[in-house]
Amino acid sequence: MDVSCCKKTSKAYSKIKECIPERNGWALSAPHIIIASYSPNEVSGSPNKWAQYDLGASVFSLILQAQELGYYARQIGSFHIEKTQELFSIPTLYIPFTLIAMGKLGTDKDYAAADQNYVEKDLTPTGRKEKIFEILP
Repeated sequence: MDVSCCKKTSKAYSKIKECIPERNGWALSAPHIIIASYSPNEVSGSPNKWAQYDLGASVFSLILQAQELGYYARQIGSFHIEKTQELFSIPTLYIPFTLIAMGKLGTDKDYAAADQNYVEKDLTPTGRKEKIFEILP
């Protein structure tokens, strides 16, 4: 796994803005955005069939540890991969797979100052998980 972090106050953060589509613009309110990448090949050049699994396990561990420390994270799968690779000079042997927006929960003041379209979308139930209890035994 290769991880790069863009802190909101860094030059890298202005680059990551170009890689996130408008529908995921909410992520730009996070103080940190992490680029998690994997290498599809072993050092020997043979395929690394476990690369995505390993990356997922690593990201999951990172998120659990962050939450233990009082941080929250949300992953973003929909971003401009090629642009991310180009702007961050990520070698082609690594593939950016997910972005992770990470930070502390906002205060009421933060929510009042936030883009109300994102706040409304965040607070609106999606219905995607309504029937989960019917599915589970």
